[in-house]
Amino acid sequence: MELGLRDKAVLVTGGTRGIGRAIALAYARDRARVGITYATDEAAATTVVQQIATEGGSGVAARLDLAEPASIPAAVTETAERFGGLDVLVANAVRWPIDARGPLAEIGPDVWSRALRANLEGTAATVRAALAYLSRSSAGRVVLVSSGVSRHGMAGATAYATAKAGLDGLIAALKWEAGQHDVLINIVSTGFTVTENNLASFSDDVRESVRERTPSRRLSVPDDIANAVLLVGSPANGNITGDTSQSRAASTEPEDGDRSCLVTVRNAPPARPSAACRCAAEDVMTRYGFASGTNRHGRRTGRYSPGQSAYASSASLVSLAADAPYFAATSLTG
Repeated sequence: MELGLRDKAVLVTGGTRGIGRAIALAYARDRARVGITYATDEAAATTVVQQIATEGGSGVAARLDLAEPASIPAAVTETAERFGGLDVLVANAVRWPIDARGPLAEIGPDVWSRALRANLEGTAATVRAALAYLSRSSAGRVVLVSSGVSRHGMAGATAYATAKAGLDGLIAALKWEAGQHDVLINIVSTGFTVTENNLASFSDDVRESVRERTPSRRLSVPDDIANAVLLVGSPANGNITGDTSQSRAASTEPEDGDRSCLVTVRNAPPARPSAACRCAAEDVMTRYGFASGTNRHGRRTGRYSPGQSAYASSASLVSLAADAPYFAATSLTG
């Protein structure tokens, strides 16, 4: 399948190892010009740039640290100026919140907030900086790399899970804003992936347990994620936007296909919600500009509108319930 990536200018943040490196090299194999970013390991970045050239692309590297706001637009601008523009952004960089691991009640609020700001606000800032260039491209594409932790959760990972969940709200509104400039934005959400970090962090027994609970009975490798990113992050993607592609590693959750709907009001038969609850939900939808409707599952829905990316990001972090379990406004990101 021809992806139309030859000579396209691509920026992959966090491209020195694991999934990010696999994505960068995959673009290079399709003859794209690939910029990567690094936070601290310039030597690793130099090696990947050399590998990009070996694979058939041309590469550059720039420093970007999600915890240093000024470095974000600087890296995007540096890459775009060296390439004469930008066609694709893959926002893969993450600042692992090592200091924010542990139960929420035991983590200092400043530490927790720093982790959230770096991984959610830092990603949003990356997209913001890139949109000025992507809007001038004939095939502007944005891919945000997320994690199944945002859906399944993991003890001790509240800051990381919250930041990744916020990306769902971000694209729910941003797809409308970016779409006005013919820029398509999507999420590729990874499950357990066999990276250097995971090989070092998890035992063979843990990996085998995850494999047994994976529908395909096979653990994903970085190239699997890279292939998914290339599909939605290329001109071959003609009109898919606001969607989340998910790796189902170790997932036992049911499918819910309407990923475009970020808020739904659900009835749980046989009981019906109280009149007060119905009014409360309608008030929420009206107050924040949701347009009510019905999705293909017959559920009342509310969709975010242009200009609501900040609200949508925060709203996707929580589930609001009234007269539970009969009536709820919930996040349905897959």
